[in-house]
Formats: sequence, structure tokens, C-alpha cells
Amino acid sequence: MVMKRPEHEFRVIAAGKFKATCLELMDEVYENRNLTIIITKRGKPVAQMTAPPSGIKLSGPTIELDPESYAVSVVSSLSAAATEAFEEHRRKKKDKKKKHK
Repeated sequence: MVMKRPEHEFRVIAAGKFKATCLELMDEVYENRNLTIIITKRGKPVAQMTAPPSGIKLSGPTIELDPESYAVSVVSSLSAAATEAFEEHRRKKKDKKKKHK
């Protein structure tokens, strides 16, 4: 399922499907830096995959953050938006089940 915001796109995917398509999803997130994938296990969110902040530079086995390009406020607002998108997905799923009964 894909949920879009003006500046960001969220996709909810079950853990089993994520496991089977993980490498393809990593490529997709790398190409579309506005994509966040929320991974669920038994219908509950357990993890999310996003592209790293643009300031991360890999040098050997360590990761260095450029403090000027990394903003904690962006991360916290993204988490709130991801939670809202997941809850919207969950409500739609419950409504769909109610219609089938």
C-alpha cells in the first residue's frame, strides 16, 4: 500500500514480503529519497526503511555524520508523519474487513 504526502511517500509492507524483496526495496529507497517503507509484523509496525541523511559519508567501517546537514527535527517530524500514515492504512484495512462480514 502506498500513501503519499506532498513531500513524502510512505509504503506499508508485511515483514515476509519485505524479506523476499528487501534488495529491490533498498534500491527503490535509494533512488527515491522521499520514500519511507514501514515494515509490519502481524499488522503492527516494527521498523521503517528510509534513505540516510545526505550528510552521511562512509569511510571504511565507520560512519561520519556532517552535523550541519543532519537535523533531528526532520527525523522526529518524519516519524510522526509515518505513524499517521500507518494509522490511516490500519483504519482502511479495518473498514475493508467490516465490509466483508
